[in-house]
Amino acid sequence: MAGIVMKDLMDIMQAMINLELVLAKFYKSLALTWPEDGEFWEHIRKDEVTHAKNLKVLFDFIKKRPEEFTSGRSFNLTAIKTISSHIEATWEKVKSGEIKKDRIFIVAGDLERSLMEANYPEIVKSTNLEFQDAVSMIHNETVEHEKLIREKVKAMMKKK
Repeated sequence: MAGIVMKDLMDIMQAMINLELVLAKFYKSLALTWPEDGEFWEHIRKDEVTHAKNLKVLFDFIKKRPEEFTSGRSFNLTAIKTISSHIEATWEKVKSGEIKKDRIFIVAGDLERSLMEANYPEIVKSTNLEFQDAVSMIHNETVEHEKLIREKVKAMMKKK
């Protein structure tokens, strides 16, 4: 992998790790704000922390063996930072009461869809099976989060 591409990739990977941690913090805050849904948010939060840890392992692996990887589709670092800023702004709206509990599940679903659209598996390509498995796991769990949140929204709508 070329040097400039490698540096760009490292910046993107670090931003992705940070994004997963921002999202984990957001879900922890939601669990504390609405304890009646705390178990739900805590489950998703733990996955986000695991995603960050797995991305860090992948980050280190790419740094050690860059020859095993090729850059996939280009990815905009600004987009990742924008999602992180949006999560933090959303939390401020929750704290101020602008976003209520009945709306937070919809907002969280939108955040998870944003991550799915980021499509982590396409950023870096490798024939390394460990790498492929880890990236697929992150993507699949993100899809599952969005599904769980969507189901929660449906259940809330039925109660109304």
